[in-house]
Amino acid sequence: MNFKNALCVAAAGLALSGCAWLRGWHHEEVPAASESKSIFYDGKPCERSPCKVEVTVEACHIDLDPNRLGVRHGLRDAEIVWEIRSPGYTFAKNGISFREKEMTRSVFRDARVVEGNKFTLVDANAGPGTYKYTVRIMRGEKACAPLDPEIVNDM
Repeated sequence: MNFKNALCVAAAGLALSGCAWLRGWHHEEVPAASESKSIFYDGKPCERSPCKVEVTVEACHIDLDPNRLGVRHGLRDAEIVWEIRSPGYTFAKNGISFREKEMTRSVFRDARVVEGNKFTLVDANAGPGTYKYTVRIMRGEKACAPLDPEIVNDM
């Protein structure tokens, strides 16, 4: 191999290793296989029913924990419970609603407000999918600005 070819090979190797570093593929940042599915979620994926989402509201600003709920592969007919922890706030009658109504009708069922500060539904979780939904909360007669998080099924 002549000097010119060796130089080209070395340059290509450096360029590729630089790309790998930028993408986080170096040894310190590669997630373990068990972590790779949950790395993009706010918290741990829901492992067993009921899946709980804590809702806090301050000055009509809604926060969820986790903000993006992951439901574990194989957890079928999981109950999801959203509970408002902040006094003075309740769920609207349509407190949790999905954007793709026709598509989600076969995935989510039995949606209802319980005691004003809880909202429950059943997630069939029969296959993978990401579902955007809207959270609507009231402070007395005043509606707070809605929040649009996601549920990720069968992860």
